[in-house]
Amino acid sequence: MPKQRESRRRLKGSATPAPPGAKFERAAGVVGMGLMGTSISACLLAAGHSLQCVEIDPSKLRTARKRLLKVLEQARSQGLIAVSPSLLMERVTISADFSVLKGAAIVVESTIEDPAVKCRVINEIEEVVSRTTLIGSNTSAIPVSDLQRDARHPERILGLHWAEPKVRRRARAAMSA
Repeated sequence: MPKQRESRRRLKGSATPAPPGAKFERAAGVVGMGLMGTSISACLLAAGHSLQCVEIDPSKLRTARKRLLKVLEQARSQGLIAVSPSLLMERVTISADFSVLKGAAIVVESTIEDPAVKCRVINEIEEVVSRTTLIGSNTSAIPVSDLQRDARHPERILGLHWAEPKVRRRARAAMSA
């Protein structure tokens, strides 16, 4: 069997349905539910994580669930996930309040490509998550060392560069300082 087909089969079965009321130990968070954050969220759900999302823009917050569901439905129609998108959506919390990130093992910041904004968001994340939570910044141009400079725990800040659309591409890069 060709490698590409083999890896697609593994991805297809990676998202498993959750029993009603189940708690997932692998909680993840995403801050910023624009195009990139929504796609990253879909990937995290497909990988089996429960998801806590933060969006402070009221218009994006109002449409975030609908946009995420649409991405998941597209992934399902392309055979990339086997689980019902509505079942996956049961594992999602979306809020303007950073405190929803409290139990996340990893949080991906996906805001605009502005170092000051990203640093401010990383500080807000650090206020509510545990000392061991990994914090990834979705950036293509900002040096990770700049993002680590004002962090309480700079050793846990990492740079991520996701290809768009996330759900259809398995490529991503992780950068360190």
